[in-house]
Formats: sequence, C-alpha cells, structure tokens
Amino acid sequence: MADGVVRRRHALASVEPQEAPDPDSRAWLAALHADDPAERRRSEARLQRLVIRVARRELKRRGDPDATEVAEEAVEQAGERLRESLGDYSGASRFSVWAARFPIAELARRGSARRPDCEECLDRLDEHVELELVGADPDGALPLVARHLHSCSACAEARAALLDFALRSG
Repeated sequence: MADGVVRRRHALASVEPQEAPDPDSRAWLAALHADDPAERRRSEARLQRLVIRVARRELKRRGDPDATEVAEEAVEQAGERLRESLGDYSGASRFSVWAARFPIAELARRGSARRPDCEECLDRLDEHVELELVGADPDGALPLVARHLHSCSACAEARAALLDFALRSG
C-alpha cells in the first residue's frame, strides 16, 4: 500500500468525532455557504468539476469512457441530488468522498437492474468506505449495507469505485 494512503488512514483514525468533519470538509462547507456570492459560485463550480471528474473516472474504470450521453445525464442528476442533499452532510466521511458518492451512485443506478434496497446502500457508501479506510469494521457498523453489498454486484461495483476514488484522492 502506498505510504501516503497509510498516513491518510492514520490521520483519519485520529480524528475525534467532535472534530468531524475534517478541516478540508469544513473548508468545502464554508466555501459553499459563504456570504460572498462570488466565492459561493466558485465553490459550486469546483464541486461540479469534482462530480464531472468522478463520473468520467468511473466510466473509464468501467471501460466505457465514451458514454457521453450517459455521463452528461448522470452528472446532471448527481449534481442536482448533491445540491439538494448538502444540508444532510453529517461529517461521517470526508466531504469529497461524500460528494463523489453521488455520481458513482447515479451511474450504478443507470447501469443495473436495481433492487428496492439499493437506494439505502448507495446512500451510505461513503460511510462504509471511510470506516474501511480507518481500519474499522464497516460490516459490523453498517450490517444492512454490508449484507446488500455481498448480494448486489452493482452496488459492490459502486463501493469499489468510491474506495478507489478515496484512496487516490486521499
């Protein structure tokens, strides 16, 4: 495992719950809720670029980098869901990982025959991945998500993609 990833895991493990979200996440939130409209627009544009980058990376990882129409629709829907959910961010994962969950989940929704329990699983992937990164027991902490991941290949693929993003961005 890369030395930087080990350091990141250690850094995440040392964050106390009262310190959550982490400093980078707090900076994202401050910029997105800034009083200055220009700063807010810049941070919203940065967030949109993150969503686009994650969607492109996921399509490339899946071996379909030219799926332009699917990517555009997924990015649009993911961005809309993300903006609607900003107030729901709890700090249980890094903001960037939480935000990356949206385009990955949207592509998973479009690429598989979903079961009714996929939605809850996709909504909690960021927490599962962060627990995994800090060496905690994500299956013990989120047993319903774990059970679903073991039985649904589409959601398991989405988890792998989000874990890959977290490891590469961390």
